[in-house]
Amino acid sequence: MKQENFNYLAKQIQFLGFGDQHQKELEKAMKKGKEDFVLPITLAYGSTGEKAEVAYKLNFRKGNEDMYFLNSYHAAHNGMEAKFFVNQGEKNITSKEAFNLMEGRSVYRELSNREGEKYSAWVKIDPDSVGQENIRFQTFNENYGYDLKAALNKVLDKQLFFAYNKDDVMKSLEKGNVVEVMTADKSQKYFVAADPQYKTMAIFDMEGSKLKLDDINKIQSMSLNQKQGMSMGM
Repeated sequence: MKQENFNYLAKQIQFLGFGDQHQKELEKAMKKGKEDFVLPITLAYGSTGEKAEVAYKLNFRKGNEDMYFLNSYHAAHNGMEAKFFVNQGEKNITSKEAFNLMEGRSVYRELSNREGEKYSAWVKIDPDSVGQENIRFQTFNENYGYDLKAALNKVLDKQLFFAYNKDDVMKSLEKGNVVEVMTADKSQKYFVAADPQYKTMAIFDMEGSKLKLDDINKIQSMSLNQKQGMSMGM
């Protein structure tokens, strides 16, 4: 086993979001010297509901000069399995972003065209490719016309507020995360997620049921009327 190779892979795993708790297993597998090996890792993530476990399999293969490379990883979650490729020198999909994609959300990331030119776009797993060895992505680039900031402002227009500033919210949404929003008095809470395909923000109640953004004020009004009715009855 080459120490510099191990150090590089250990850092790569960490940058991909798999943590630094699996270095002993990695070292043990590398010392066996096989042409390829799989490193299983289980992580738990949450979105709109309780945390769910995701089973990952990191795929390593030996290349030139007995150097190992992490070529891809499989993720199993929500009754589906997907394969994510790891390309050297690129900002790859992290373990959490893979989870978010498998939850059906979109991630904003850097891509390369056939000429090697880099550009940024939203990607979402093509549902027609689920269950295949290699999943496909639906891509929504700048020309598609999705404006995250404008979509976010429509949420704020509903008199909903975030717990932290807009820039941090946007960064979190670009990773495919859901973000909590609430009314000014914190009596009503929801989750929102970027939805570039439909050029809007997806919104969910605390149980994870999808709502219509246009109906939020109606829901809040109904809730207020119910509270006032209860107060009058008491």
